[in-house]
Amino acid sequence: MVNRIIKLLLSISMIAVSFTILDTPVFNFVTETQADMTSTSCGNNYEVAIANAGGSFTSKGCYNDFGSAQNAMKGLGDNAVVRHSSSKSPMKIVSMVSGIAVTYPMRSGSSTMNITQDHSSSNKKVTYVTKHREMKYFETRNYNGSGNGTISVNITGFTGTADLMNVDLVPYVMLGNDTTVLLGGNDTSGKNEQPFWTHVYQSHYEVRQNGNNKELTFYAYSGWSNDNWPEVYTMTVGLAADWMVPGTRYYSYDGYNFYSDNKCTNKVGTYYNYYQFLPTRTKSNISASVFDNFLVSVKGSGTNSKMKGQGQTFINAQNTYGMNALLVYSLACLESAYGTSTFALERNNLFGWNAFDSDPGSASYFSSVEAAINEHMGINLRGYTDINDFRFFGSHVGNKGSGFNVKYAADPYWGYKIAAIAYSIDKASGFADLNKYSVGVINTYGVNVLKSPNGAVLFNSKYGETYQENFTVAVLANESNHYKIQSTNPVASGNIITTSTKGLVSYDWNQSIGYIPTGYVTMLGGSAPSVEGTVPTGDPVKTISKIVISGTDLIIEGSAYRPGIYITNDNKITQTLRMYNRFFETTDITMTTTTADKDKASFTGKISLPSLTEGKYYFDVISNYSKYTDYNQTFNVIGTGLTLPAKAEIEGKIYEFTLDGSVVFVNVSNSQVAPQPTPTPTPTPTPIPTSEINQYVTSAKVNGNILTVEGTAFITLMDATSESSITHILNLVDLNNRSNKIQFPAITKTSTETIDLLDGYKYEKISYSSEVDLSTIVPGNYYLEINIKNGETSKTGIIYSNLKSIDTPAIDINGYKTRLFRNPNSNYRLEITSEKQDIDISVIKKPTTRGSVVGIDKLEINQDNLTFEGFGFLYNTYMNAENDPKFNLILIDESGKRTSYAATTKACTSDLAAERGSMFTIKNACFSLEQSLSEVPEGTYRMYLDIETKEYRDIFEIYNARYTNRSFDSNTRTYLLNKSNVRSRIELTIATK
Repeated sequence: MVNRIIKLLLSISMIAVSFTILDTPVFNFVTETQADMTSTSCGNNYEVAIANAGGSFTSKGCYNDFGSAQNAMKGLGDNAVVRHSSSKSPMKIVSMVSGIAVTYPMRSGSSTMNITQDHSSSNKKVTYVTKHREMKYFETRNYNGSGNGTISVNITGFTGTADLMNVDLVPYVMLGNDTTVLLGGNDTSGKNEQPFWTHVYQSHYEVRQNGNNKELTFYAYSGWSNDNWPEVYTMTVGLAADWMVPGTRYYSYDGYNFYSDNKCTNKVGTYYNYYQFLPTRTKSNISASVFDNFLVSVKGSGTNSKMKGQGQTFINAQNTYGMNALLVYSLACLESAYGTSTFALERNNLFGWNAFDSDPGSASYFSSVEAAINEHMGINLRGYTDINDFRFFGSHVGNKGSGFNVKYAADPYWGYKIAAIAYSIDKASGFADLNKYSVGVINTYGVNVLKSPNGAVLFNSKYGETYQENFTVAVLANESNHYKIQSTNPVASGNIITTSTKGLVSYDWNQSIGYIPTGYVTMLGGSAPSVEGTVPTGDPVKTISKIVISGTDLIIEGSAYRPGIYITNDNKITQTLRMYNRFFETTDITMTTTTADKDKASFTGKISLPSLTEGKYYFDVISNYSKYTDYNQTFNVIGTGLTLPAKAEIEGKIYEFTLDGSVVFVNVSNSQVAPQPTPTPTPTPTPIPTSEINQYVTSAKVNGNILTVEGTAFITLMDATSESSITHILNLVDLNNRSNKIQFPAITKTSTETIDLLDGYKYEKISYSSEVDLSTIVPGNYYLEINIKNGETSKTGIIYSNLKSIDTPAIDINGYKTRLFRNPNSNYRLEITSEKQDIDISVIKKPTTRGSVVGIDKLEINQDNLTFEGFGFLYNTYMNAENDPKFNLILIDESGKRTSYAATTKACTSDLAAERGSMFTIKNACFSLEQSLSEVPEGTYRMYLDIETKEYRDIFEIYNARYTNRSFDSNTRTYLLNKSNVRSRIELTIATK
């Protein structure tokens, strides 16, 4: 190190080469010159050089003006640079073809530097960044010959210009490896920081398979170091995209466009991390205990953290002031060192509020932790979510391009760090929050957000005059071709509340909504929300509020419905009281249903007691929707919290009400029977705590005829130790008739790795393994579910998986093509299909595991002629004329024989990409087909769509969950188009009259 400093001082004091200034700008060397790292070979002129991997430069020529030197540089390849002796940077680079810029604002006497929007408007947006941080370098716009100029850069998503004197330029060739470079120097901030040797590494992402989770980890580096090695920041920000490959490194300078190379020229995909881009105007589902346990897991049970035991405070503030508790809790963890910073301990300041980079001691005082949380959600953060506030760049934590990070913190990785903490907490909760909201990004500058579909303007989406970048919104529903969104600003009396309203402002979740035409929003993750009223917004409601005897009738009252599922003329609800006697014979009684608030349903059932014969009875309540049948439910009449009727004698019979567990039973006996001794009352058991099944698959494969499934499944909030009585059963559920289940025993094992959910329970005896002889099952279609029984508690869960290795080729079993696969249209549910068909699935090649899409505009039969019009596309594939998409209709008969009919490809009249949330052009994704069926033999046919482009192909069932069964008659035949229970696929049946 001493020798390097001596070399630095000597090189600065020497002029290596002396020249006479000529009229021509170019000075040519006879041979190349090896130049010193800290001085140029051209005196006061501009040196064009090649940067070398070892940290040196090879001079290629001298120029007496910057423009000529820069033009010459551009012809010498990616490693070429321009250097000048007046540069404030030790390496003297003032321009380069490619590389990164490392921030060093101390040359301007400041701890931060500005990046200014590159726009002709006078109202330019500005962000700021601290020292020693990496920026993507594009070009040097100008240089004044005295050490300063203007460069074009991107700092984690914000593209703008910066002062050249406040950065060190480092070519890509000098990044990483064993190369050390000299940075810093010319510090005028008063800290007198000297030039320092360091290795420079580039930020990047790596994908890792962690158990059942494919995670995305971000690596960032600080330019500063004390020992030649920079500080590294490692943060796992969430789950990786479906298309990302474990073990692969990706580069991104904005956090959502990903490249395979460090120069960011080969783009491989776009992916928005959920936690980083989730709007804060959303609700977390995470419980207070998860927050509290997470803090203890990080800081220890004896911590003096001001955040200890405050999980419920964050949730209460969320519900009142409209800020996502998970995101704000994570923000507090970052800003207050998990509640242990000096500001937190001495000032109750969990958020670094008013602790400016230039004057940290100005941080605010709060009377209590609760006051700090309420004020931050109800006052402070309103400035960052107020569309009219200069700090507004979107309501997500984000990065320097959008969100709170633009103005809240100088650290360009602030939003990444908050996302990483949020992911860790949500992971500890069993992913109570992940993807619970449909998130979209407004794709057009300056869109009006409306008060109602096609209504008056609520606010405009542009950030002031010149900026709108990644304005993400929580999409709640689709109404009349408009997305219903949660408003960034609170709304009262139909108008937004801005920061001009002082003090704590509550956020009315029901009033604070807006509407945007669907074409102006691109859904992140590719899936648009369903129409309002078709998707649940909460857990099933199933309660009994009253059981009383009225005259000779037993009256049962309660509620049973799924929040968010609207009850309409198309989706009626019926509720039935079902009685079981001791022989499990049933009697159904239709109940009176009362609806309210679009989705709520309460019932009243009446049973004539004298109609009951002697014996013991119990009851189920059945609540069925006519259209959205997936949300039908059945539950026992339970006695928890109920007052049961007293023993009664009616018309010569005695009626007694008892509890067995928590199930209500009524015993009917003849009043002439000799009285029996009154039994000792059974104490009412302590209610079982609310629990859920937690399960995932570690392996599922087919070897010969044997399917082997291994995984983990346990019931939360119950100990699962080696001493616990635990059993597993694997079920194959018939998709055509879901009441048919084939059960296969599983071996229950104690896992080698204990799962810790931070809830105080032990989860050890949680693994299972089950084998299924596929040759013994009836051919058909099944999905897999696992049943876990812990003591007397039993729960069943559908098996889902993101493991691509599960999808297997079809094998022949007893003449049927049998295959295990993940159904992408049902959240990658594990399914078994065993049918006769001669489709070769080996020809299928897709860029993503997501299910392809088919839309039916017209499907009808007129006098033996089939007309089929619609659209279809593969996700992440260009469906344009250049990619030559082709469509074929395939009919598969009951023997498995296929017949194919070519459709005509045509351009779509609507913008499918905007409607479907696709980032790819799908203009030519429409087709039409006219085909005579007069020669097609009678029988039932499954219908498939074959889509092929130049690069990709998919063959899949034609399905439509909302298709209405239809029949058509010709002179000699009857045609039926029916929606099957199996994956809602459409089947064609042909019969002769």
